[in-house]
Amino acid sequence: MNTSLEAVSLITEARTLAVLEAKIRCKTGLATGTGTDCIAFASPSCISTKRYTGKHTLSGHLIGKAVYQSVSQGISNWKKANSK
Repeated sequence: MNTSLEAVSLITEARTLAVLEAKIRCKTGLATGTGTDCIAFASPSCISTKRYTGKHTLSGHLIGKAVYQSVSQGISNWKKANSK
């Protein structure tokens, strides 16, 4: 599997976990995202020396951690700004 594709998969999982843990609801239950969600991933176009970016690699761990923390903080900030 391409390392970029693996990274996007980890980004999606981390974002979804943060949304689920925030207990954001939709009509059918808990939301896994919103209609305005977007994932952007950028990397150098040169050939990577990494052959794998899975959950058990340092790069995979750091990607997941950064996305999870960022999305969780963003949700928390939004909830505070929009609370009654």
